[in-house]
Amino acid sequence: MHADDYADRPTLHLPACLAGALQVEAGMVASVQETVRKGMAAYPDRPRAQWVLEWPGQVVLAVTAIFWTQVSHALLIVMQLLPARREHRLQPPPRWPGQRMP
Repeated sequence: MHADDYADRPTLHLPACLAGALQVEAGMVASVQETVRKGMAAYPDRPRAQWVLEWPGQVVLAVTAIFWTQVSHALLIVMQLLPARREHRLQPPPRWPGQRMP
């Protein structure tokens, strides 16, 4: 679809209060994005317990999710590269002499 496809549609005029609310929303999104960027930059430099206390909860949740996803992704790649190890982990643990069956 191209911009020319919309030429025959009527122009939507928003009330001033709605247009202002959209501008406020855009500013809030930009502010959160900037704060998350700063939190990401500060995360590796401090112990996690200290870092969590220095940043807003929304930033802590977002940055923690980003780093967790990066580590999980790397682990999945390693597990794909080491199929023998993956198969070994899927086998049941050895039974010890005298161990009761659950």
